[in-house]
Amino acid sequence: MSPRIVSIAKAMLYPLFYLFCLVIGLVLSFPWDQVKHRIEAEFAKSQAPKGAAAWRLEIGELDGYWLSGVEIRSAKLIIPPDEASSASPTGSPARSSAAAKSAGDADDDGEADAPAAKVAAGPRESTVLLEEGHARVRLLPLLIGRVRVDFSMSVLGGEISGTVPVGGGDFELELEDVDLGQLAPLADLVTVPVQGVASGRMSLSAPDGKFSKAGGALDLSVKNVVLGDGKAKLMGKMALPPADLGTLEIGATAAAGVLQLDKFDAQGKDGEVHGAGTVKLRQPWDMSIADVYLRFGFTDAYRSTNDKTKALLGEPGQDFPPALIDQDKKMKRAKRSDGLYGFRIHGRVRSLKFDPTTADGPKPSKTPASNAGGGDDGDEADADAAKGAQFSAAGKRKTRKAAPATPKAPAATIERTPAPPAREAPSPSPESLLPPRFEPPAPPPPEPAPLPEAPPPQEPAQEAPQPEGGAPPPGAEEAPVPQ
Repeated sequence: MSPRIVSIAKAMLYPLFYLFCLVIGLVLSFPWDQVKHRIEAEFAKSQAPKGAAAWRLEIGELDGYWLSGVEIRSAKLIIPPDEASSASPTGSPARSSAAAKSAGDADDDGEADAPAAKVAAGPRESTVLLEEGHARVRLLPLLIGRVRVDFSMSVLGGEISGTVPVGGGDFELELEDVDLGQLAPLADLVTVPVQGVASGRMSLSAPDGKFSKAGGALDLSVKNVVLGDGKAKLMGKMALPPADLGTLEIGATAAAGVLQLDKFDAQGKDGEVHGAGTVKLRQPWDMSIADVYLRFGFTDAYRSTNDKTKALLGEPGQDFPPALIDQDKKMKRAKRSDGLYGFRIHGRVRSLKFDPTTADGPKPSKTPASNAGGGDDGDEADADAAKGAQFSAAGKRKTRKAAPATPKAPAATIERTPAPPAREAPSPSPESLLPPRFEPPAPPPPEPAPLPEAPPPQEPAQEAPQPEGGAPPPGAEEAPVPQ
């Protein structure tokens, strides 16, 4: 080997060996514990405005993942009971039932009644356990100025993975065998436990990082959907036996930042669920605006299962006695002519509103396509309100017809003289159309000259004495003597 090649190899190997030692030293000596505490503190700071309803994050272990990522293990997301369940003496039925089930499963001797009784004594916190997860920044896209973060986690009994772009790009999310029964907020939403295994994929392309202009698609399938567990009370009235809703298929397409639900259907042996509507995408995601119409119902066979279902949902073919569920004001307004119940879910995702309605979906609007998602939080009149308005208007018309008509006095005729024709305005002269001439301002008047001072008064002259004999004074002329 020539000395030149040896010198070049040394010049290249020494910097590479230095960089290798530097990276290994950083990985082995990086303060991951301080980073863990910092992440927990930042999360608590972001949840501080929620007060007692703030979520808590507890991280078990945090470590590096390859050269540009982090790995997290045994993390817990603690969700406090909602305000409704906190105000209630028995707490949230769904959470209490779910907690009782988990407590019963943890008892090896099978004595789950005592823990369940303790759980039902009051509202309990729900915990989402993150067994393992990692996130890593891609190195190759950094060479062209793009930041892409890949993540993957084992949570809710399944796997969630995807890619998050920073500063614009393609967002991808994939779910595989995620157990919705472990998702406490979903149970609080419907007041009874919901079972199901979700799998699907969502992809969005956000130009310039703005989800309000994103386009993409959503394809989600939830198998073995079961509503209720036979212990939790539906709307606090009576325990709902498990109802099999089959498989829920959800399909949607996004264009110009509006996610349109093309498919939202589930048909099982005990009930059915259907939905339609839109979601306006915003950033952050909880600021997105939803306008979804949901309708659901139970089959006659399920309603006739036992005396409890007959009392709670009503016996098929009989309107009396009324079902317990129909005694609620909202449920009574939500009941449709086909036996289903309809609700409109609208507003921002962070604070959704549920209003009863009998409509199948949003009314066709004449506004441009960009406003197809509806207003932020405006309430539209449903079919019942429209029918009530029509009936009330018809009743008013009948009442007006039934009233005796009073004869009207003939109107007095008033003779009006025709108005004189309007005079035509004289046409302007050419001189009036010219701009006004500029005239310099007149000079100020001169100041008056001062008056001359009056001469001082003079003393009167004294008369000279006349000489004796009447001779005239010298210098006086003699008067002529008449002849």
